[in-house]
Amino acid sequence: MNQNFIPKLFLSFCFYSIINSVAAQKVVQETYFYNPKGLTFIPALKKPSIIYQGRLHVGKKQLTGLFNHLNNQELNTYFKKYKSNKTASAILNIAGIGLSAYSLFDWRTSDRKFNWYTFGGGLVIGGVSGFLDTKANQNLRNAAIFFDKATTKTTFAPAQSTVSFTIPLSK
Repeated sequence: MNQNFIPKLFLSFCFYSIINSVAAQKVVQETYFYNPKGLTFIPALKKPSIIYQGRLHVGKKQLTGLFNHLNNQELNTYFKKYKSNKTASAILNIAGIGLSAYSLFDWRTSDRKFNWYTFGGGLVIGGVSGFLDTKANQNLRNAAIFFDKATTKTTFAPAQSTVSFTIPLSK
């Protein structure tokens, strides 16, 4: 196997990831959406969002403002869990990328032996980061589900009594 294959593969993967994330970030304009529910969770790869009263809330600043406006203890608990998981995910993601990159740079400067343990550790830390990011999104979705159940008032109309009769056509 060519000694330059792994660094080139890693660098091309990093370049592809950066280009993909830059292309995925779009400017969200102030648009209003029809929302039959009270709070709707919209999953996304980078920034999950919530629609409340026709307005799209994206990002930490807007979501914090929304949850402060709603001022519900249970919703605030879900949002705190979301923020803590999201913060831990971001820190571990940077650490995983740094550890993997360190293993590649160390391989280039040392005695040409690739340290698979360091590289694998970076990949494992990146996987844990992805798991925490999924848990963060799940907490935000649970907040939307809780809000919908708490604010939906179902009313049942009483069954109307009906009078019916039958006419037999045969003996």
